[in-house]
Amino acid sequence: MTLVRSDHADAVAVAALFNVSTGVVDAVLPATPLSPAAARSPGWTKVLDSEAPEFGGAGTMLRHECAPGDATRLGPWGFCVYHLGRITEEG
Repeated sequence: MTLVRSDHADAVAVAALFNVSTGVVDAVLPATPLSPAAARSPGWTKVLDSEAPEFGGAGTMLRHECAPGDATRLGPWGFCVYHLGRITEEG
């Protein structure tokens, strides 16, 4: 299952990929919902991986950066979140 949320005003997007099964699956990162100029990056950057040790996983399985259309392998009941665009810190 794939969920994409984009904000064209701030030129950012996130894609959340979920494996809702007991088997390993290949999930495909979607095409960018932003224009290439607005995205400021040609691809998706990983923000969260359920296989990371800080979430109780055995270690990350996923690449840090992926292009739209790349497949990413999710373990059973795994999920990940990728970001596209500029990350800003507000504080």
